[in-house]
Amino acid sequence: MSRMTIFESKMNFGPFECDDVFHVEKSNLYTKLQKGVRIAEFVIRRKIEEGNAFWIVEAKSSSPQPGKENFALFISEVAEKWINTFQLTAAASLSRHGEVNDLPPTFGTFLSPAERLHFVLVMRGHKDEWLPPLSEKLNDTLRSFLKTWHIGPNSIRVLNDARARSEGLIE
Repeated sequence: MSRMTIFESKMNFGPFECDDVFHVEKSNLYTKLQKGVRIAEFVIRRKIEEGNAFWIVEAKSSSPQPGKENFALFISEVAEKWINTFQLTAAASLSRHGEVNDLPPTFGTFLSPAERLHFVLVMRGHKDEWLPPLSEKLNDTLRSFLKTWHIGPNSIRVLNDARARSEGLIE
């Protein structure tokens, strides 16, 4: 099997098996829709004891501090990218866009209730103590979305590069 890495926000994600990654930003499907649709970097299928987990990954090299003017905008942009990427991946798994579909075949179970979904924000250079306020605000912002899709509240994960490395996301 071939492997790939994804360079984003000054971090090398991977290497991953190509069949386990939907590189949304580089997909033909996203190229077709691009204008006005913000999306996260990629979706990765990770094998876990219970089956699979799909991680929708957004990467950033900085964020405003909580309470600052741009913080709410930052949070809403990350949430929008995650939701759009979820919807685009779901639409692709249902072949809603016809022949323009470069979703890996291993993503056929993306919408299965048995599969776990995680929305992951990787913040390069952030200290551990800076992560909880981001996680809390993202959980608050996405509460109704998570409820309507019956996605657990622990599905939001905010990691710095050190934690992402220990999770096997970056080199």
